[in-house]
Amino acid sequence: MTLLTNPIHPDITDLVELVQFTDTPDQARTAVMKYLGKFPGKCPSPRCSHDLEQTPFLCRHYRFRWHTLQIVQGKLKNSASKGYALSTEKICNALRRCEDSRKEDCHECGASERAARGKIDGVFCHGCGFFIDFGRKQIGYTQEWTVSERSKNPFSFIVANKCNNCAQSNVKAKFADYFFCSQSCLNEWLCEPKTVR
Repeated sequence: MTLLTNPIHPDITDLVELVQFTDTPDQARTAVMKYLGKFPGKCPSPRCSHDLEQTPFLCRHYRFRWHTLQIVQGKLKNSASKGYALSTEKICNALRRCEDSRKEDCHECGASERAARGKIDGVFCHGCGFFIDFGRKQIGYTQEWTVSERSKNPFSFIVANKCNNCAQSNVKAKFADYFFCSQSCLNEWLCEPKTVR
């Protein structure tokens, strides 16, 4: 796997080392935040302009693939594993409004006072899926619940599909597992949710 590098962004390898080789979750959090504080912007992924969410949670209704990064024999390695979706209040609110029968679990979660939510001691970028779980000493990318664009994420998560807002086939962005041809279609869908076509 080759990660894109940019001189104004932190080195992902440095972050993986801080998380993997620091003794305690609190020490890892302090070291990572101090390191990230030296760089403009919040998310360390190249070309991602989103902030890191400080209070993400696990959604136990949905299981998705995580791509975790580790240093193995001095080299950065990527491994895929199963994990729960990472989410934020903004994501959950949009999914509950979308009136899609595939998201009945989101309505159930709201009705059961968020019983399906699990704790994560970490940060999450809903723009590209980057996350750090200090408690589990994991760092990587999660595939779902993001607004990823091909140019922002080192993994190619967007597949050929139709825009959920206007039905065009030139997909460039996503939110959760909904696809969009442009940022303006995504913004329109988020502001005025429609039933999925």
